[in-house]
Amino acid sequence: MVAALDALANVPPSADREAVREEYLRRVTAEFTGHQVNDLTWTTAHGDLHQGNITRGPHILDWEGWGSTPYGYARWLP
Repeated sequence: MVAALDALANVPPSADREAVREEYLRRVTAEFTGHQVNDLTWTTAHGDLHQGNITRGPHILDWEGWGSTPYGYARWLP
């Protein structure tokens, strides 16, 4: 699973694939934490990775939300 997610992180998404919009992230981070988001490292991720999207194989399901995210946003560790 970790190897698959690491491989995905190295795939550049097309310009129209955003799992998290940068404007939204900056606005809600400031709103809820009182801190501004400065430098972000962007990568490609599943975008909606949780146990409901993982089968026993394990296989990852529900790919419609993949795209660019800040590094670590969709990181899943066993």
